[in-house]
Amino acid sequence: MLQECVNVLDQAVREGAFPGAVLIVDHAGVLIHQSAHGNLGSQANTPATLQTWYDLASLTKILATVPLYMLAVSKGFDLNWPLAALLPDIKDKRLAASPFEYLLEHRSGLPAWLPLYKNIPQRSWGSYSAREMLFNILINLECEAVPGERELYSDLDFMLLGFCIEKYFLENMDTVFMERIANPLKADLAYSPMENPFSFPTGVAPTQNCPDRHRVLEGEVHDLNAYVAGGVMGHAGLFGTAFGCGRVGREILNAWMDKRSIFANAAVKKFAIKKDSSRRFALGFDTPDEIDSQAGEKISKRSIGHWGFTGTGMWLDPDRNLAIVLLTNRIHPDTDNQKITQIRPKVFDAIIEEHDERTKSA
Repeated sequence: MLQECVNVLDQAVREGAFPGAVLIVDHAGVLIHQSAHGNLGSQANTPATLQTWYDLASLTKILATVPLYMLAVSKGFDLNWPLAALLPDIKDKRLAASPFEYLLEHRSGLPAWLPLYKNIPQRSWGSYSAREMLFNILINLECEAVPGERELYSDLDFMLLGFCIEKYFLENMDTVFMERIANPLKADLAYSPMENPFSFPTGVAPTQNCPDRHRVLEGEVHDLNAYVAGGVMGHAGLFGTAFGCGRVGREILNAWMDKRSIFANAAVKKFAIKKDSSRRFALGFDTPDEIDSQAGEKISKRSIGHWGFTGTGMWLDPDRNLAIVLLTNRIHPDTDNQKITQIRPKVFDAIIEEHDERTKSA
């Protein structure tokens, strides 16, 4: 048990940064820390547990979409292929000619985000026809910058990448994810499609009291673009436990260390190591900011990871062989609470500092 990060998280719960949190830290395949804090809801007395499921939001990108592309690359998929190879009907010819690498690096030239759901009749939300409508809107978007020239984090990139996964593997994304990632790793991760919702056997943390759906969300994806499309997308939609996230994180690190893994060493290095050190993103993975990093100041600069809007995060430090997973539902009951931005750096710095001290004295 790492004590200082426990103190930080307990204090954060008391101060209302989030109703509850779960933290695990894996060093070289051994769990050196696991803790649960607070409750599932701000008004509930049901405690968060190590088995609580969370809406992972944008962690979907590095737990589902990126790993599936890593598997595809190992089987001959070329990231330099143009997007039109799988999406021939894309309207903007510049986007159609762009390599998949541009989308993974958030250099497609597309906007950061658009409320696509507003263009789809609410009565059809979650249906197959709504998913088709969203897909058609996506492929008719126009770039607002020249592809390859600008780095701008964009959900739209990963929406397109998710549809491409389905066309490449010839299966729905939730199916291919379960078959090739979650089940082989025995990871507690799953989409919860609206047509066949997941049961969450050990409880799920609620998120926002959603003004568009007029209810507190519990076991349904918070992201409205993903919700409209049935809950299964490349940018959001995945649910999981901290242990489930950690299983994928450990598998990526094992491959990076050239140890046994479902992922190839060459594929992981291709995705995890930035081609240009001046950029923020590797292929799909975020990297620590030079100043005021949300992952703290002590994590190695080669680290990769991602944050999720709902209050989730996973970071992998190859220099220390650490996988760190922090899951919260900070947007319950509303999205205005930003206190987590003060908490995350303290938690990660506390983890690294205590781990380093223990390593020195071992």
